[in-house]
Order: sequence, then C-alpha cells, then structure tokens
Amino acid sequence: MEKSDNDKQFIARLEAMTLQQARRELASGTYGALGSPNHNYASQWLLVKEAEEQDKRDMINKEQSSQIHDRLVDLKKPHWSLTPSFIVILLTMLFAAIAAWPIIRAWFQPSPSVNINSSFQSPQSCLKTGTQGEQKK
Repeated sequence: MEKSDNDKQFIARLEAMTLQQARRELASGTYGALGSPNHNYASQWLLVKEAEEQDKRDMINKEQSSQIHDRLVDLKKPHWSLTPSFIVILLTMLFAAIAAWPIIRAWFQPSPSVNINSSFQSPQSCLKTGTQGEQKK
C-alpha cells in the first residue's frame, strides 16, 4: 500500500510536533472528526509515541535506581578512617580525664575544717556556750 503525498505530509507534520502539541491538536479536532481515518491514525501514532516515551523514562529510572543501589551498597561499608578516629577520640578523652583529675578530686574532698584558734565566733557557737557577747578569761 503506497502512501500518498497527503499522507506523507500528514505523517511529517505529526513527527515534527511534540507529544503535548499532538494531544492538543487531536483534542481540538484538527485531524477530523472522531472515527475519521486521519483522527484514528493520529491517535494511534500518539499512543505509540507515548509508549516510546514511557519506555525511555522507564529505562532512565532503571539506570538511576541501579546507580542508587550501587551507592547504597558502598555506604554499607564503614569509611576507613572510622576506627582510627574512634581510637584517637578515646585517647583524647582519657588524657582529658587525667588532666582534669586534680580539679575533680577537689570536688569530692570534705570542706576544710574550721580553725579553732580563731578569734571570731559565729552567733551559733555563742548561743551554745551561753556567752553572748561575753569573752572568756
């Protein structure tokens, strides 16, 4: 079946359009009434082109998902610097604790005892001895 010049022009016009333009023209009735040979051909052409576009998108998605999977597999292995860094951190904490030990030890020592030979007497000690303001001789 030989295609006429009109058919060739019709096909060339369809091929030159984007899918969105072809959808608009098909819906607007540019290719004739519903059920006409041109309308049927244009709708079949549109279905085939949309299927090809979907196949391209599926192929791209499959490639991207395979790349993502490979990256995730790489992420499951810890970085080589993780263990040495952990050891350095532990040693740093140990040396910091050693350097801070004199200050920490002072926190746990009892408070210094009151000097008994002091001339100052607290009001509470005066009340206990009953010497309120009187000095012992």
